[in-house]
Amino acid sequence: MTRFPLWRAAVGAVAVTGIVLAFVVAGGWGSETPRVAPAPAPRLGAEVEDEHLQLPEQTAPSFAWPISMLPTNARGAAGQAVVPTGAFRGNLAPPPTPPNPWVPPAANTAAAYGGPPLTLLTTYIGREAAEPTIGVTRDGKAFITAGTFDSPGGVAARTLIYRSVDANVSWQQTQGNFGLPNEFNESLDPYVWVDPQTDRIYSADLAAVGIRFVFSDDDGDTFTLGSPVGADVPVDHQTVITAEPVPPFTPVGAYPNLLYFCSNRVADSMCSRSLDGGLTFTTTGGVAFLGVDPIAGGVCGGLHGHLVSDSTGRLFLPKGHCGDPWVAISADSGTTWTRVKIADHIPLPHHEVTLAVDAADNVYAVWQDSTTAKNLPYLSYSTDSGLTWSTPRMIAPPGVIETNFPTITAGHAGRIAINVPGTTETGGERSWNQYLIISTDALSADPLFVWTTANDPATNPIRKGPCGPGRCGGMFDFVDIVTSPQNGEFWAAASDTCAGTCTSTTQKRVGDGVGIKQTGGPSLWVTPTAVRIASFAARRTGRGVDLAWRTEAEAGTLGFEVWRSGAGRAVRVNSALVPAKAGAGGASYRLVDRAARPGMAYTYRLRAVGHDGKRAWRASARVRGSR
Repeated sequence: MTRFPLWRAAVGAVAVTGIVLAFVVAGGWGSETPRVAPAPAPRLGAEVEDEHLQLPEQTAPSFAWPISMLPTNARGAAGQAVVPTGAFRGNLAPPPTPPNPWVPPAANTAAAYGGPPLTLLTTYIGREAAEPTIGVTRDGKAFITAGTFDSPGGVAARTLIYRSVDANVSWQQTQGNFGLPNEFNESLDPYVWVDPQTDRIYSADLAAVGIRFVFSDDDGDTFTLGSPVGADVPVDHQTVITAEPVPPFTPVGAYPNLLYFCSNRVADSMCSRSLDGGLTFTTTGGVAFLGVDPIAGGVCGGLHGHLVSDSTGRLFLPKGHCGDPWVAISADSGTTWTRVKIADHIPLPHHEVTLAVDAADNVYAVWQDSTTAKNLPYLSYSTDSGLTWSTPRMIAPPGVIETNFPTITAGHAGRIAINVPGTTETGGERSWNQYLIISTDALSADPLFVWTTANDPATNPIRKGPCGPGRCGGMFDFVDIVTSPQNGEFWAAASDTCAGTCTSTTQKRVGDGVGIKQTGGPSLWVTPTAVRIASFAARRTGRGVDLAWRTEAEAGTLGFEVWRSGAGRAVRVNSALVPAKAGAGGASYRLVDRAARPGMAYTYRLRAVGHDGKRAWRASARVRGSR
């Protein structure tokens, strides 16, 4: 692990024993992946001008599955590789019944699948890329961090941002004009985040002073330098996201979202917040995780996974905490945190728990176990904002007996995709492949998982020999996967450490960067179908105003909002979304507005919310005031 001398001096100043320092060394050059946030809901209870409600009806972007007889994965200059699509159900892993010990679930077996094949386009980006992260804009441009040890002198690392504008066919460097030509000759822990609502591209790297931000609003042609320090030091293993503002923390200036980064400070896990899009930062106030936590088991360290948020701006920071998967949750922009253990019977050997949030604000967690010495991946989900979690499910494809650092993304409700290196072999020269797994019913009692590999296992492994747990040689600490805000396809980033006739003794120091794009198969988005409203009525009663509506069709609809306007202003009636019943022939709904004032004239408007997060006004009704 490469560290600046200032880093070691800062660590020495922390009033914690050297045991905690060992956790930093174990973390090394790395960070974990943020997930693409769903489109935001209106801030509940906020008042808006009445004319803001006069919006044209919105339609979700359309797309089609490119279906072929067999999936064909292009491997850049390496040519074509035909990789079949497989499917499995995933065995549950319930906790043991005391005093019996926990027994890991049986290996997953193949399941029937009659849908379109899961197809990928896999391309070398043209530069080495340790622990690459990836982001995608709303028009389909993709950006990958490519960090390797080629700084002046060849000792320290240097990060470049690579861009694809042709759907992963090719990649080019796009570093832009920083105005500081020597500023980025050396860096550590590369990280890229693309705001899915604004397309702003953030690049965040470690430096001797802490963390360094640059951002671009023109697809990486030019960059603006943000706060060079931003938060307390030492800083390690950072994570960056943008999120919906949560009052009283509102944007300062034109940028509409808040920006957060969290990092391992050795003694704890701490976050900082920017109200101006990344120009300045302040610490959020609350500590997400304690490095020494007697409740969790003692010395846990500060290394964590990557931050995600839901549509309300709630933050979720995952962590392998004293050997178990945990999540810290904040509903007040990081001012305070609630810590929840996701599972206590499937420990993990490292710090990388990864999270994703779907369009309905369900939260998903994946991690690898340490009980079988094979580090198999497990999935759990929460439908109550992370407070409780489902029974974990083992999600290794059939035949896979060892994995490392699984990572996850989500789309519409119940739809997830996972990127994970894995092997079907034993022995010192075992070959590793890059597995991509997708499920469109992850919230069901018996979900189906469809999978393929980004490489040809027969001719082109991504690694030979051991791979973790934790750091995996030239891959370093993690890989990445995100959902495209353009069309719901997933994009993934990987690192191929094999070179030539690959053996465990000829691994590349840093793997070649790999871009992976879904081109067909199950989608993370529900095919959009506009809801049709048969009727919408408002009627005064003794308890307020009764609202009733009926739909003729509502495929692709997540739920409904009702807004009341009067005296030129409007407020949302229902603080929680009225969930769609998904009836094929429509459904009926009722809601009571108990806050309506007697004698006042009101206009009520019904807004449908799609699984893609888009909102559209569908109907209106009026109640008269007193004469």
